[in-house]
Amino acid sequence: MWLTAGALLLPAAIWVATSSSGPSVADGLPHETPLKAVATPTPTPPSTSTASVAPGSATVVGIGDSVTSATVCGCTGFVESYAANLPAADGGPDLAAILLAAKDLRGHQPTRIFVTDYWNVFADGDVARASDGPAYLRWSDELTRALNNTICAVARNARATCVDLYAPFKGDGSLDPTTLLAADGDHPNAAGNNLISAALMAATPMGDIQHLQGTG
Repeated sequence: MWLTAGALLLPAAIWVATSSSGPSVADGLPHETPLKAVATPTPTPPSTSTASVAPGSATVVGIGDSVTSATVCGCTGFVESYAANLPAADGGPDLAAILLAAKDLRGHQPTRIFVTDYWNVFADGDVARASDGPAYLRWSDELTRALNNTICAVARNARATCVDLYAPFKGDGSLDPTTLLAADGDHPNAAGNNLISAALMAATPMGDIQHLQGTG
């Protein structure tokens, strides 16, 4: 049984890719928001986004909030983009509970899980700079780096793959992510969603891609 799964937490939500057979992870994961940071606004209720990939037998299911649904940017979200590109490619405690639930729902069959971290846990770029100033950006960046370390540590302990989104959006921290963000400065725009999809594709083993293509 082939399965790919993953999670992106808090403002960037959770995404899961499952095979079309067997129980769906989307049907049984906890719905509470994990790892609330200090001063984090009330989270958006979870939403889902689903996309099929062909010619393989996988279904990509995104579980999370408004970042996953891509409603703010009004564009093709990273879940749909990742699913579309997959077959055509060339070559804390709450997070731990979600990863365990995903494996339990699969009956502990072979399961690949990707866990993404943040570019920023709050708003960023020009919007945040104008409304809150440079001191806020430095503070939120420090918080983001610390939380990313925790997210990736939990992912590794659960034998999941941590996919970094900080570097694609901000490099070593010196890059301005404004051109990758929607007008609210918080959610990714079309370019940002494409970048997330590309990061997930880069982390996907060639063997999984070949399986979907029917060549592996």
